[in-house]
Amino acid sequence: MKKEKFSKEVFHRLIDGILAPNHYLRNESLPKLYIEDLYGVLSLASKKLSQSKFEQLVQKKLQMMTSEFDEAQYIQNACELSAMADYLSSTKYSFEYEKRITEKKDVDFSLAMEDRVFNVEVKCSSYNGRTVTPTDGQIQVQFLDRAPTNELRNEILENISQRLGEQDLSINEEKNLDNVLGDFLVSTQAKVKSAPLSDSNILLICCNDELDVQQWRNYLLGHGGFFTDNSRRHPDDYNRVDFVLLTNLYNKHVRAYEGEVFGNSWSLTNAFCLLYPNKFSLRNMSVVDCIEEFSKVSEVFPNHTMDFESYFANKEVPEGENLLIKRMCLAVSFFSDNLKKSGRIYFK
Repeated sequence: MKKEKFSKEVFHRLIDGILAPNHYLRNESLPKLYIEDLYGVLSLASKKLSQSKFEQLVQKKLQMMTSEFDEAQYIQNACELSAMADYLSSTKYSFEYEKRITEKKDVDFSLAMEDRVFNVEVKCSSYNGRTVTPTDGQIQVQFLDRAPTNELRNEILENISQRLGEQDLSINEEKNLDNVLGDFLVSTQAKVKSAPLSDSNILLICCNDELDVQQWRNYLLGHGGFFTDNSRRHPDDYNRVDFVLLTNLYNKHVRAYEGEVFGNSWSLTNAFCLLYPNKFSLRNMSVVDCIEEFSKVSEVFPNHTMDFESYFANKEVPEGENLLIKRMCLAVSFFSDNLKKSGRIYFK
């Protein structure tokens, strides 16, 4: 496949030639819009990337020429491509794919405009250790925050098990991903630590559904959150990561053949996004006007943060719900339900 000759005919030949029978792109239930939008993004990428990089993207990362399908790797790479898609055709930014910044490590992409540079690293949890679909008679349990001790955690789980056991129900504890976020921050730090202080370094995290997005927000801002004074890691370990952008791109791609797809799954501007500054970032601590800085970054990476945080802080809840549950785990769900009323649908 030659990059300069990439066309719809070539694209469909690649799709038809996929060897792995369980590949997403071979699934008959996959919406046509998903395939069409992928072609649009790849058409743009074929003009921006070198031939070797483009071939690697199509053949290896999107696994169109591999004999086995790795679901987690496909979703990770689909999310990376979706995160950069809107910038591939923009004349406002100078786009650089897999920019090398620190030693032999590179970020997924970089955007330059006037005197600003934005380095973006895209991360996606594999959600290993989590049960997607509970079995009959099983209740999934997840701690909103870490228990102070393992002894207390085990005591809580045992108490729940005893109560549910009387109804012939068992529990399955879902794994918290706060340590995964810590690893993401440290990994991104290693890639951007040699960047000039004038650069803005963005860690973009791809989340699943509404509950999951709020959980990742909790990992940042909740009890022991990484952007709080009680962070479980030393802030110096990620003081060159300036912002975290939470998106639901994972939700847009995981089992895309299930449920209705709304909007372009391959576009960051069609995703639900929350942007949060790292209070420990060396760049952020040197900025005079933090509000203006947040606004500038939001111009490049549109998000719902201001409206969501305003909603999170107020006492509005749907009829029959309570404020505590909203604050603990359902704020994003309630907020996205309100967006649906105006036709803005982001989640499956």
